[in-house]
Amino acid sequence: MVALEFAEVRGPWSLQAELIANKLSAPALGNPLLKGFYVSLAHVLTGEHRLYDRSVGVFDSIVPTRDFSWADDTWGAFEVGLRLSTLDLTDGALAGGRQRDLTAAFNWYLDARTRLMFNFVHGLVNGRGNPPAVDGGRTNILQARLQVDF
Repeated sequence: MVALEFAEVRGPWSLQAELIANKLSAPALGNPLLKGFYVSLAHVLTGEHRLYDRSVGVFDSIVPTRDFSWADDTWGAFEVGLRLSTLDLTDGALAGGRQRDLTAAFNWYLDARTRLMFNFVHGLVNGRGNPPAVDGGRTNILQARLQVDF
């Protein structure tokens, strides 16, 4: 398996991408090569930036300049983003199909430990191979999640 990852943060903007390939040891299937990638772009509307912890190689949560507070009339931080991803599971005799997703995201950081996330995902599934593994289809997904770190 090989994976290449890239991340860049410039002020309130962040760009992240990853390419992954996995060669299966499955002679009966022709030792297929499975691959995928994603690229995402995000912007923090309130000016904060993503923090990166080099010691473990991960992004930390955005820390709002001012936490959400009804009493102080402060709203935390807001982020918007787009992500394109694809996964190809067809090669050799393996006909797993291909999936592509486009995701639009809106994140509200109430404080350093609390985030509301809203995503809209538009996905396409295409069958490939002989016969096609999947006839194909489209999906639209609306997601909401509350995340609390403790």
